[in-house]
Amino acid sequence: MILDKAIRRIHDGLAKGLMDKNLLVKGGWALYRAQVMPHDVSDIQLLETRQAFYAGAQHVLACVMVGLDPGTEPTDDDLKRMDYLLEELEEFANEMLARLQPQPKGNA
Repeated sequence: MILDKAIRRIHDGLAKGLMDKNLLVKGGWALYRAQVMPHDVSDIQLLETRQAFYAGAQHVLACVMVGLDPGTEPTDDDLKRMDYLLEELEEFANEMLARLQPQPKGNA
């Protein structure tokens, strides 16, 4: 679990740095492309996957912005909504990590 904590610290630092440079989604896309997409992906698949990636990011941000309660301070409901979003996306991230892990070769 020490490695998990170290990776989380690196990820969090990278995310903050990208956000500070207005590159969060672009950086996320680059990471996704490098880790998930095949190197010989077709141009059309690359274009459509990028569109889906950015559309998902735009959808989440738009929903968060309209879902926040009025005012300058977060409300308990705001925090609950963010916790729900975190849980939903962590579940997806765990599914993706499981898919990306090398599968042990068995003796069938």
